[in-house]
Amino acid sequence: MGDIDEKEKHTFLELQDKIIDAHARSKTLTHQNMLKERGFKESMLITEELKPMPDDTKTYRAVGRAYFCSPKSNILSQLEKDASQCKSDIEHLTTSRKVVEKELQEAEKNMREFLESSPALAAKLVPG
Repeated sequence: MGDIDEKEKHTFLELQDKIIDAHARSKTLTHQNMLKERGFKESMLITEELKPMPDDTKTYRAVGRAYFCSPKSNILSQLEKDASQCKSDIEHLTTSRKVVEKELQEAEKNMREFLESSPALAAKLVPG
C-alpha cells in the first residue's frame, strides 16, 4: 500500500509540474507577444510620421546609446523590415501559445482524471 501511495504521489507531482511549466511558458509567450506588438506599432507609427517629411530631412538612427545620421530611405526600409519581422514573430508566438494552451488543458484534464481515480489521494490533498 505504501508503494502505491509513493507512485500516486510521484504521478501527482509530475502532473503538477507539467501544469506549472505550461502556465509559465504561456505567460512568457504572452509577454513576448505583447513586446512584439509594441515594436510593430512603434515601427508603423514612426513610418507614418516620416513619410510626409521631405526626402532631404536629416534623420538619425539609434545604435545603442549613440545616434547616427542616415538617409530617410534607409530609415524607412529598416522600419519596414522591423515591422515585417515583428509581424512574423507575432504569428509564430501566437501559434506557440496555442500549442502550450492545448498542453495545459491536457495536463489539467489528466490531473482531474487522476484525482477522480484516486479519491484517497484527493482527500489528502483537499481537506474537508
